[in-house]
Amino acid sequence: MQPLLRPFAGLLSLVVLCSLTAAAEPNADLRTKLKPGQEVRYAWSSVSDEKTTKLEENARPTGSHGSVDLDLLIRIKDQSEEVSTYELVIEAIKMSMQAGPTTAEFDSKAPVAADVQNKLAPAVRPIAGTVLTLRVAKDGTISEVTGGEALLDPKAPTRRVAGMFVDPSAAKGKFWPLFTTRNPSESAAVGSTWTSTQTSNLVPGIAVEVTRHHTLSAADATTATIDLIGDAKLIGEAPPDLGTREIKGSSMTGTTVWDTTTGNLLEQTSMQGITLELKGPKVQITMDSLHEVRVKRKD
Repeated sequence: MQPLLRPFAGLLSLVVLCSLTAAAEPNADLRTKLKPGQEVRYAWSSVSDEKTTKLEENARPTGSHGSVDLDLLIRIKDQSEEVSTYELVIEAIKMSMQAGPTTAEFDSKAPVAADVQNKLAPAVRPIAGTVLTLRVAKDGTISEVTGGEALLDPKAPTRRVAGMFVDPSAAKGKFWPLFTTRNPSESAAVGSTWTSTQTSNLVPGIAVEVTRHHTLSAADATTATIDLIGDAKLIGEAPPDLGTREIKGSSMTGTTVWDTTTGNLLEQTSMQGITLELKGPKVQITMDSLHEVRVKRKD
């Protein structure tokens, strides 16, 4: 070594060592690590804006706005190599709705005595305290949902609101982020990408398949950040009275923060927009919808 560089030999060695250490840094651990007996609470919230416009000249759109806040408790009941059983308890629900000049709001944390003056109470109050049992496969897919069947009875005043959360297909679509990153492997390196698909009902009688592209954008000693982008396409057949249907535009973006230490969701935000056109004998409209969902663990 040249005499001029000799005083810096230690520093150069340290730089090389740090570079090698960084290159050998392990992948982010994306496993679910919850064990039977553990309980985790989440705040789940949704805000939606919808606009409907008739397909006729000079038609004026009509709009609606709604929000829902849920207090959720996740309880791990049992676990095996291939499937785990969870209880999901809707501990509290708050809902607000606005359509034109009409507004309504209900909060299950408010005194029951106030229900007499609240038109939403019969439809929403019974949902608070509902316990769903979820069977979750190793890859995080919710394979089965039971519980709350009485809320979905066609004659029950709760059927429409409960259909948003308690109905098995709705529960699978809304609550999967609580259990998985949708990564097919147990770990991933920063920059890794993977794809997942999910079906859901956009409106009664119209189903869509949402394709999400996940990218692990950052990771440190305790968390992994995953960016989401996606879109939707129509699937299945629509009822004859709806005629032809076409998605004029769709987009989905979001971010998931996974706690790699505890092995569960820390928080997630997502935004999804869809423009749907229907042309049938009874319905000729364009529907624009925008939904924002936020989920955050309560520590």
